[in-house]
Amino acid sequence: MKLNHQKEPVGINVQPAIFSWNPLYGNTISLFEGDKKVFSKSDVDPYGYKCEYALKPRTRYRWTVNEHSSYFVTGKVDEAWSADWIYSSLPKEKQVIFVKDISVRKKVKEAFLHIHAKGVYEIYLNGKKVGEEVLMPGYHSYQLMQEVQTYLLDLEEENTLEIWMGDGWYKGRFVFDGGESDIYTDCLGLICEIHLEYEDGEKDCLNSDASWQVKESTIVSSSIYDGEVLDETKFCLERYPVVVKEESKEKLVDRYNPVLKKQECLEVKEVIYTPAKEIVLDFGQNMSGWVEFKNFLPEGIQITLQYGEVLQNGCFYRENLRTAKAEFVYTSDGKDKVVRPHFTYYGFRYVKISGVDSIEKENFKAYLISSSMEQIGYIETSNWKVNQLFHNALWSQKDNFLDIPTDCPQRDERMGWTGDAGIISRTATENFDCSAFFHHYLKNIEKEQFIRNGSIPNFVPAPPVKEPEKINPFLVYMDYGISIWGDAGCLIPWHLYLASGDKALLTEEYPIMKAWVEYIRIQDEKEGNRGLWTQGGHLGDWLALDTDDPQSPFGATDLGYSASLFYYYSTHLLSLAAKEIGREEDFVAYSNHKEKIKNAILSHYFDSFGALTIQPTQTACVLALYFKVHNEQSYPYLVRTLVELIEKKNNHLDTGFAGSPFICAVLSENGYNELAYTLFLQEDFPSWLFAVNLGATTIWERWNSLLEDGSISGTGMNSLNHYAYGSIVDWMYRYMMGLQPMEPGYKVVKIEPQPDTRLDWAKMEYKSASGLYKIAWEKEDEGYSYDISIPEGCRAIVFGKEYESGEYKIKNGA
Repeated sequence: MKLNHQKEPVGINVQPAIFSWNPLYGNTISLFEGDKKVFSKSDVDPYGYKCEYALKPRTRYRWTVNEHSSYFVTGKVDEAWSADWIYSSLPKEKQVIFVKDISVRKKVKEAFLHIHAKGVYEIYLNGKKVGEEVLMPGYHSYQLMQEVQTYLLDLEEENTLEIWMGDGWYKGRFVFDGGESDIYTDCLGLICEIHLEYEDGEKDCLNSDASWQVKESTIVSSSIYDGEVLDETKFCLERYPVVVKEESKEKLVDRYNPVLKKQECLEVKEVIYTPAKEIVLDFGQNMSGWVEFKNFLPEGIQITLQYGEVLQNGCFYRENLRTAKAEFVYTSDGKDKVVRPHFTYYGFRYVKISGVDSIEKENFKAYLISSSMEQIGYIETSNWKVNQLFHNALWSQKDNFLDIPTDCPQRDERMGWTGDAGIISRTATENFDCSAFFHHYLKNIEKEQFIRNGSIPNFVPAPPVKEPEKINPFLVYMDYGISIWGDAGCLIPWHLYLASGDKALLTEEYPIMKAWVEYIRIQDEKEGNRGLWTQGGHLGDWLALDTDDPQSPFGATDLGYSASLFYYYSTHLLSLAAKEIGREEDFVAYSNHKEKIKNAILSHYFDSFGALTIQPTQTACVLALYFKVHNEQSYPYLVRTLVELIEKKNNHLDTGFAGSPFICAVLSENGYNELAYTLFLQEDFPSWLFAVNLGATTIWERWNSLLEDGSISGTGMNSLNHYAYGSIVDWMYRYMMGLQPMEPGYKVVKIEPQPDTRLDWAKMEYKSASGLYKIAWEKEDEGYSYDISIPEGCRAIVFGKEYESGEYKIKNGA
């Protein structure tokens, strides 16, 4: 039972409020304030019901579906703000603590805190941290929307409320190639309201205003890229007045993002004493987060933790982090405590310890910091390397789903590249329930898109840097949407709908899809209204290996061709979405328009015999086949040419970001399942298992991020934790294990596994919106046996035969 795809949320945005639950629970929903039923509705869609009841601010609601029950707590909703924006009066480079002493004159029933801060913050009440979350308010398009968090406070008679703040994304250095500081603000500040309800029913509100004070923090400096310096020998007692400013509050909205917190804890796997006489902790897993340790240092002693992904020649290494310092410098006060950073995070497997001669590994623990998502997909096979690849894909998703989908968690980037997010979105929704996570991202896309007339930037949020030309060309041209990257605006909403079956959510996100396609259509009109998109700064099949220049990130597939194909595919998805939500006029218009695009592609890029008139590449064939942009002449040519190009590479792929997600699916779909497995199971470069053989615990950015001897291939753009190539896992779910949704939400599915003799067995569980599917297959002396479990209320077409819910054992697909 979820509200806006979050379980028992506090303070999330409920405009609108979309309820969803297990369809077996029934289709009557009731809403209660205390014991009073305030709303009830029957015959509603359990996959996504948009509630028309006007929810009140700061209210605990219980909701039921028959005997099943859940709850949520609202935030500000649409209530006006009475508080002031307050800012630090200390030098702007200082990390600060905002302070408010609160005396409570009578017994409090409930106390709510609503807050948005310009910087990252943590809340402490009477010395204790409030809530589990870290790095709040998270990262979003601050200049367009300011997300407000809501907390429940447990007040005593006399209280000291402290808001610790660091620079974060708001003020700290951000954006690649050195970046800029003070992008969103040049001074740390906040706005907050504390609403009190007393036992006698009286209410009160304490606002951020001139009565607040500010003091210097023991955190000397903090930065998303560079880390944190914490000096606990500093005494920061003196308080100073705050600066009150009259500023707009119109951008303040209740939060969309799911909870961001420490999710998992890892122990030190090994302490390494390197040839360079370094002490290095190996946690055995590349991850995003930080390390905490029990303070074992006398007062005044300083220790430095430096973070890296890989060792080189047995020694600590972090040159691929570029300008990011990625360190934690701590000066001890000698007290017994657990020490940690507050306002940064790192991408790492290895941590170098400096400033001490020896350590006890039991004192150190690593924590994964990630947005809260429930894992719903599980795959295991007889091949440990395939299992490791699946593990790597899961971890790269967890590591990079940190409030927004980032490209990497370690170097001086960590930005929300839209192309990466769109490419991974189907796999992502099969691995985890990430509807709330992606909806938050899409709200940012919607805001950025609105000010760009439908265009979607290459990364979202798109930081409003002051001098983009001095940083990177990507920033100069970020207002001009490009194919594949901008197509995230159609790919993500559709993939969320396939997974969730939530039409209400699709309806909310439909305007993003339509605005993107209309943006491309306008570009098409500027080019003569041909049904093609051949102009613009497209990146195409990024990091493909099919050119003569191994250093070039651009693939050989014609940029206009790939852009036009994605133009077709986004229009196709838009037409499907229009049909699903009842936009009949749009459905007809965009169905016709996609046919125009298809015909234009076939006319412009294929000759009369069906052959490509541009350089044939693996990706060129894959995209046309996957998107079904072909005819009777071109279809056999595309299949034959793809197979020939793979065979010319000694049965290896050379695809990049655009082709790799689909290549195995295209082969399995078109009679070449054995070749799909050959690509999938290759172990030398380039292949998915090449990284596994070199000890990877996450997905790499490049096929050769490390060379065969374990040395790093380059430092300019080389992350060892980059989820895009993890999109192969979609093929594992849909072809290796054979689970294909025939209806969004998986109420009706096709189950048709395509095994291969090189694996002895494989098994999968998928916790769909409709229930738990289980599929397993095993090689036998004569063929295969299949164990299939279909959840209650669902049905499946298994090898062409219809089955109702239940458990079945099937031999050889019969």
